[in-house]
Amino acid sequence: MAHEVTTSAPCLGRSATYRRFSSGKNSPARLEVGDHIHGFTVVQSSTVPDISARLFVLEHDQSGARLIALSNSDANKSFGAAFPTPPEDNSGVAHVLEHSVLCGSRSYPTKDPFATLLQSSHQTFLNALTYPDRTCYPVASCNSQDLYNLAEVYIDSLLHPKVVDDDYIIRQEGWRVQPGGAEGESPTLQGVVYNEMKGVYSSADMLHYRMMSRALNPDNCYRFDSGGDPQYIPKELSQNRLVSFYKTHYHPGRAVFWFYGDGDIDEQAAWLAGKLAGYERPVDALEFDSKEKYMQPLRDLTGQPPHRVTFDYDPKMPDFDSKSQVSVSWLLNDERLTSDDRIRYAVFDSLMLGRTSSPLARKLLDSGLGKSLAIGSGTQDDLRQAIFSVGLKDVKTDDEEKIGELVTRSLQEIRDAGVDALDVQAAVNSVEFKLREFNTGRLPRGVAWFLTVAPESLYNGSNHDVSEVMRFEAPLRRLKNDLAAGKPVFEDIIDSVLKNKHCVTVVTSPEEGKGERLRQRERELMEEVRQEGGEELADQTKRMMAWQNSEDIPEDIGRIPMLRKADMPREENEIHSDESGDVLWHPEVRTQGLVYADAVFDATTLSVEDQTRLPVVMKALTELGLQEGDSVQELHRRIETNTGGLAGGIVNVAATEGGRTAVVVRGRCLLEKTDTLAGLMSDIVNSCDWLGNRQRLVEVVDQMCSSWEQSMLIGAGHQLALSAAYASLPAEGRVHDANRRDYAQSGLPHYRELLRLRGLLRSDDTWEEAAKALKATADHAMNRSTFSIVSAAGPEPSRETWEAFRERLAVPGSARTASPLMISAESLCIPGGFYGIAAPSVQIGYNSRALTVPEDTDVGTAIVAAQLVSMNYMWQQIRMQGGAYGASCQFNHRSKTFGMTTYRDPHVRRSLEVMRDAGKWLQDPSSLDPSTVDQAAVGVIGQLEIGHLMPDEVLRVSLTRWLAGESPEERQARRVGILEATREGIQKIGQRICETESSAEVCIANETVLTEAGISPLLPLVNDA
Repeated sequence: MAHEVTTSAPCLGRSATYRRFSSGKNSPARLEVGDHIHGFTVVQSSTVPDISARLFVLEHDQSGARLIALSNSDANKSFGAAFPTPPEDNSGVAHVLEHSVLCGSRSYPTKDPFATLLQSSHQTFLNALTYPDRTCYPVASCNSQDLYNLAEVYIDSLLHPKVVDDDYIIRQEGWRVQPGGAEGESPTLQGVVYNEMKGVYSSADMLHYRMMSRALNPDNCYRFDSGGDPQYIPKELSQNRLVSFYKTHYHPGRAVFWFYGDGDIDEQAAWLAGKLAGYERPVDALEFDSKEKYMQPLRDLTGQPPHRVTFDYDPKMPDFDSKSQVSVSWLLNDERLTSDDRIRYAVFDSLMLGRTSSPLARKLLDSGLGKSLAIGSGTQDDLRQAIFSVGLKDVKTDDEEKIGELVTRSLQEIRDAGVDALDVQAAVNSVEFKLREFNTGRLPRGVAWFLTVAPESLYNGSNHDVSEVMRFEAPLRRLKNDLAAGKPVFEDIIDSVLKNKHCVTVVTSPEEGKGERLRQRERELMEEVRQEGGEELADQTKRMMAWQNSEDIPEDIGRIPMLRKADMPREENEIHSDESGDVLWHPEVRTQGLVYADAVFDATTLSVEDQTRLPVVMKALTELGLQEGDSVQELHRRIETNTGGLAGGIVNVAATEGGRTAVVVRGRCLLEKTDTLAGLMSDIVNSCDWLGNRQRLVEVVDQMCSSWEQSMLIGAGHQLALSAAYASLPAEGRVHDANRRDYAQSGLPHYRELLRLRGLLRSDDTWEEAAKALKATADHAMNRSTFSIVSAAGPEPSRETWEAFRERLAVPGSARTASPLMISAESLCIPGGFYGIAAPSVQIGYNSRALTVPEDTDVGTAIVAAQLVSMNYMWQQIRMQGGAYGASCQFNHRSKTFGMTTYRDPHVRRSLEVMRDAGKWLQDPSSLDPSTVDQAAVGVIGQLEIGHLMPDEVLRVSLTRWLAGESPEERQARRVGILEATREGIQKIGQRICETESSAEVCIANETVLTEAGISPLLPLVNDA
């Protein structure tokens, strides 16, 4: 008979039913420890009710490989492989190997099967990740056949990569001396990983974080950068080093393999057993589970001077003397943390640092010595030994030495005074909600679990109970019992931190002219390695270039398993909603008993100035307290005690009548807290204390300035460049109005408004002017006349409840009756359709090109064309040959615009020329064949699928469609257009791209790079005028 397993779901105690298993000998319901299946022995078998899953750990008898299978009802299935890869130097060999193994294998010998999979599968995740001590290769798909296709290519790449025999692949993915492309052009150091890490080392935050790990681990592998230091990659990384590292670490007997979701473990084990045939257990033990070898003994480090690192920063930039970052960091343990430890540290983080009103965060910020918490503040427990770190950013140079004493004194004062019971309750509720919801955003849950479980198994061996890291109910219960008994749980944690002498101070500070010194060092390094490498290095580079320019054999491409276009469903997978009045309800979305709600207001009529400060308004809504009501601390307590969080957001779309802007207040809660959630939303929208909390307002703006400089400018410079290019398109009208709204809210106009607001808020004479301006923007954006709709997900509560919810929000306010404004390029101070943004600290570039095609362009074909340009043309020209870390092309079907970007790119002129020739490439008959077009269509269809999205993501997609006025018929027509795209249709798109007169190009890099590339004019980050 069939077996069925039921257990409590992770959220509200409802029953969750697993899929029915066969009654065969190896049915998962019957697999017990000691059973044998396809050459594997079951070493663990257990039910994990906390996450409604069955866990199996199997060990391959012959090779020693481990298979972990987490079986549940999730259709978004995943496969993964993880290898221990502790570094022994700063060459980045593990990182380069991660890239290189995916550049062809024994069974799939094409140049880049990874790119083929990206383009032609329905993957919901496809990537590889290098950690400080391990490398993980996860894939995911909702299509069972597709998952096995991805897994087939990945496992062959891992066990039989071409890079072991072909010594030129390292020159593409690692480093090379690239000959000058034009007469008189100097050779340069290039390589995908080399350029990626140059981008990483441009970030002050990343420099600080890396120094923290290095300082705390002076004796083991964590003192090295597994990603690679650009100053060491060319000196230390060789083909022999890479091959030796591969042979030592990539034996399957050292690996952990993973399956997740509603697949069949019998089928999974049989498939993996076939791949492991012929492998014996490794002869030499890596001892990766050795505490003595890989765990840093705790000792007294307090006598050491601060560990310092500098970053390039122009003295003309704002607050040059107030840009230091200082952290005090502790290594917490010399044994792996237990599940109880992890839960308690998670609550401790939320309690101490989770919000701006948290006691430790408040003491640090109130000191006036810095403007926001340092990168990495809190507990990081994703390695063998956990780190607790805390500090401040934007510290004056003269105040650097004061931070250590401030941190110690603050912790002592909190310990001695004791923590507030209401704050503890709020923190426990916040962590518990996140554990039960397990919302991993766009990252599939199966991949998230793999990345969590893999290190547990790698660190501790096959006998370790990996289910421990998944179980949270018992540790939570024990924590609550201890708190109820009056035990000083968190005071004891503080005390243990203060007594711990394995503590270091890390200081990151600005250094004028460092960028030019790095560029000079790079030129010297290039000459050194060129001389040392001699003819062998030159020959490898020549063979690499010949390989890059060669065509893959059609038969080899045909070996790669792919889904067929003929198997694609032609019917669009719609989000079912019930719209009535002011409520957009999605009762069919599975929410595990939680409630998700978005309150939406129409902000289309806001002026350009309002648009630039709108993100500040949405960020500040929960940070200022309430007029004649809750203080900030009391408001934060209410939010954390009663909900899973409140946040503000902005959505811009190109609708039929023009660009449309909506502001959204998003929340989630337990079903019984729905009315409380409505009250909280109403309070922050209608009673935010804009004029009564100057200090908090200053902190919000300071933190947003710092975040923009690090996260947007350096971390997402390609998005900034493309946003600027879209906004710079010369034509007017609804198409470009939405683009300009987005640029006003996130681009250079927004950053300059942040600087202006910061200046006003710091002055006693003008701070009220700034506060009143923000209040006016909020009042105009959110009131009864601008209230649009409540968008909600879940089968409960009823429509009547949502109608009442809407009434709680739509209270009177000062309405703005002006008509929607079309935002012009001139109003955003855009200098034209071709320019650069000079960013002093950016050591690697970001380029963009945007263009518009006619309104009657076939949307489906254009989307497929963008996929082809991205994955076939730009991937080859920009990434493989040019050495950039990333390149992409996208098509916006609403605004009829193509957008191309390059990411961490060493080139400017060359990349612009490649992007300009995209239309010609599409028209070239030799570029494409019908099968390539069909593959791209399959990949695009996969991107349209929505069944795997989390509930809040479903609401975002649905709201965007609703705001744009997009009908199901339009989406169905677009899907059919994608499936019916032809080579001839693609060539017509190429012709339209070539014929367009509406285009713009924006590049971001430091001034030297832009000037050498002939980019003019250059727009400074700070407007001197």
